[in-house]
Amino acid sequence: MHGEKMRNQPQYSDGDVVGVSVDMGSGDIQFFLNGACVISWRSALRGPCFPFACMKHTGPAAILLQYWLTLDSAGPDKVRLIDKEVVGGCAAPELPLVDGSLLEGGGQVLRVALAFGALLGRPLHVHSIRAGRTKPGLGHQHSTGAKLVADLCDGLVRPELIQYGGHCEGSSELFLWPGVKGMRGGEFMADTHTAGAVTLLLQAALPCALVGPHLQPVTLTLRGGTNVRGSPSVDYVRMVLFPLLCHFFGVPKENLGLTVRRRGFYPAGGGEVVVTVVPARGLTACTLVNRGAPVAIEGVAYGGGAGGLRAARDAVALARKLLHTRFGDGIEVSFSPVQDEQQPAAGRGRGTAKGRRQQAAAAEWGGDGGRGMTFKERRVLANEARERTSGAAGMQLVLRTTTGCLIAGDSLIESSGGAGVTAAEVAEAAVSRLAEAWDSGGCVCEYTMDQLAIFMALAQGHSRVLCPRTSSISSQHLPTAIHFTQLLCGVQFVVPGGLARGPNVVECDGIGFARVDK
Repeated sequence: MHGEKMRNQPQYSDGDVVGVSVDMGSGDIQFFLNGACVISWRSALRGPCFPFACMKHTGPAAILLQYWLTLDSAGPDKVRLIDKEVVGGCAAPELPLVDGSLLEGGGQVLRVALAFGALLGRPLHVHSIRAGRTKPGLGHQHSTGAKLVADLCDGLVRPELIQYGGHCEGSSELFLWPGVKGMRGGEFMADTHTAGAVTLLLQAALPCALVGPHLQPVTLTLRGGTNVRGSPSVDYVRMVLFPLLCHFFGVPKENLGLTVRRRGFYPAGGGEVVVTVVPARGLTACTLVNRGAPVAIEGVAYGGGAGGLRAARDAVALARKLLHTRFGDGIEVSFSPVQDEQQPAAGRGRGTAKGRRQQAAAAEWGGDGGRGMTFKERRVLANEARERTSGAAGMQLVLRTTTGCLIAGDSLIESSGGAGVTAAEVAEAAVSRLAEAWDSGGCVCEYTMDQLAIFMALAQGHSRVLCPRTSSISSQHLPTAIHFTQLLCGVQFVVPGGLARGPNVVECDGIGFARVDK
């Protein structure tokens, strides 16, 4: 920083004693070389400022990095900065190494690591990111989630392009230096610019927003895919995850809210949800081991694109019949009204200047082969043509028991090329998934279990949750969540019968992470 901005000033060399003085109030920075002030910058810091440690650098100048500096009981006079070698601008030693290729080898590793790193204020180095996937490395959703967590904890993230909204697609490693003041409240926006699942952005950000040591509410505006194959739907978060956190972890019901402004499906995305979180003082231990008997089933159907909305509406009546056949006529079945939540995104309306420009370009498409059109206009037209012949419809079902257990099952049917989506596919797949989850014997479904692991670790006391046996939807997500939660948080999970069998009770003594009001 000194060398780049003030090249005419004395440079640092081996053996020099370098000091930096930061005035938190005025934002002044002073650089000291061997006890003498060599340069002073008035009001140089325009944003929040945190303590820094000065570290040795192999290049021509000193570099400042956010660093967690702990004062031992002997007092500040005993603190000594250990000589550290900086590799590629990042302090490689003493950063906890997280191997992203272990177990499921996907984005779950990164999300768990980011959440704990931000909450506990521990710098992280995650390598071999998503090495177990056919397309390894960071995707748009993963880099967007990393930036969101870095914003929440006022931290620094590398690759540096992510800090400024870039995606660094394919990058295999990531560094995070959380801000030393911890989490902060306010309004945050994260946009994947693809159909990347917004619920996976929330998976890393929710623990930070809910139990972080801050007082201000957090509002998250998340854009991307709201209903994406292989990811929890926004309806699942609203109907299952949030109620479980309120009922069993002691979170006040008014502290969590989710509003779907617009649904987004693969491949266009374009969905938007707003999540409001009022931080809780802490989480209480969860005891969820008695399943009880089925009492009611709630559902919501949704659709978009060619024939998707009609298929969703027709699937409701068929699903009612199938549910009564499977769970008995005595069970209460209710569905939320099917609404058209696929409004056009801002700027894409035909009445706007951009829309008229696209219309004019479309008129020339057939005449001159698209000459005179920008690449962006060509892409918009291609996407619109694909959206006219593709559709999606899905259904989220939640079974509620006498003891408050919530068992989830869902479906998402996508079509392209004008094939269309049928109501029978949507209803039968959702009911089949719900029946399988209930027959697995747990108090929650497996998808829910892997998301509860981090909250069990943060809670105060001994948590116990009955985990379902393996089924056709089983994956390595739960073992991955448990392994990296133990690694980064220091807790121990106990599963007497092992995760491979079941159903078994998953137990954990949480660390009691709580907000401390000052």
